[in-house]
Amino acid sequence: MSDQENYFITFNYHREVTRNLELARQTLESWAQAYPRALEPHGFLAAFTTQGSGHYDKAAEEGQKAIELDPDYAIGYTNVTFAYIHLNRLADAEAMLRRALERKIENVDFSLCRYFIAFLRGDEPAMEREMTQRQAKLEAQGFFEQQEALTAAYRARLKEAARLSDRAVLLSRQAGLRERAAQFEGARGVWSALFGLRQEGERDAAAALALHRSRDADYGPAFALAVLHQSAQAHKIVVDLEQRYPQDTSVQFSYLPVLRALEALNQGDPAKALEMTQVATPYDLAVPGTAFYVGSFFGAMYPVYVRGLAYSRLGHHREAAAEFQKILDHPGIVLNDPIGPMARLQLARALSASGDRVKSAAAYHDLLALWKDADPEIPVVRQARAEAAGYP
Repeated sequence: MSDQENYFITFNYHREVTRNLELARQTLESWAQAYPRALEPHGFLAAFTTQGSGHYDKAAEEGQKAIELDPDYAIGYTNVTFAYIHLNRLADAEAMLRRALERKIENVDFSLCRYFIAFLRGDEPAMEREMTQRQAKLEAQGFFEQQEALTAAYRARLKEAARLSDRAVLLSRQAGLRERAAQFEGARGVWSALFGLRQEGERDAAAALALHRSRDADYGPAFALAVLHQSAQAHKIVVDLEQRYPQDTSVQFSYLPVLRALEALNQGDPAKALEMTQVATPYDLAVPGTAFYVGSFFGAMYPVYVRGLAYSRLGHHREAAAEFQKILDHPGIVLNDPIGPMARLQLARALSASGDRVKSAAAYHDLLALWKDADPEIPVVRQARAEAAGYP
């Protein structure tokens, strides 16, 4: 094989098999240095290898280099646009989409980008317009329905979210995309568990595990089971992930720290839980495999959320509030993952416990405004409203 083919195979081994993103990055940087005019290393550096490590500025820079080498390199525009979205640089993200449009480049990922930009701006007409247009023109095997499901769950409209999720799973299964369907089921299990719907969360986790098993597909159900205090079932998944993916960046620095910390919390050991999350700190802002744009858009900043829970259990409420605020400070990473409003709820509670009633009241106010059309019977929503009622 040629030298460049060797680089390509080595990179793909680290990206797809071990998913050791540090070794993948080193391979790509060596490739780019040896062949400055090669498009591929810059294109790959703009994608998950770099964004999965949380280095979005670097991803945008490398994507721009790839586009300079080939102005018609469609995926380059996608990678740069998502990097800007994660950085919350929405005007720059829109500029990239316009550049692609000027060259008559269009793909399904651009529709997702436009939807997320509208979501982050709170532009409901633009979100509706994007949904209508893409449903008329595009077929993405449930991908768009899942986005709408996440947005509905984010707003605590769980009946609507369940209906859309059912549709997303059905379309994915009909297309033969069982891993994607399992991730969608797992995401639904996550939001059911977070909102306190035990029966639904356990059912969704079981459905995901029955549909497909993989490192990313297993994370959602494991998280849901751990939140629901089904530690024995979640622990089996933890052991399997540890054994099968010892070098995987997402597994080792996101999934396992979160699952181990939740297990420790369930055992009444918040100090151990806090320790478990520390290994994830360098990757706090990274998008793991489940949250990258070829995944199912949940799981980003979960180590930060669980670290905040550990601080709260330890009575370190100001430190807890700082962790939850970190999530709210990075909306372009969290996007429409329901962990966003959950972080706002936990922030309100941590601020209240720390004695800062003014900021706590403001956090509750913002949360309940977000949940103004929530399904009324959701346990967490009822709790939040009861807690907020204690403020004038």
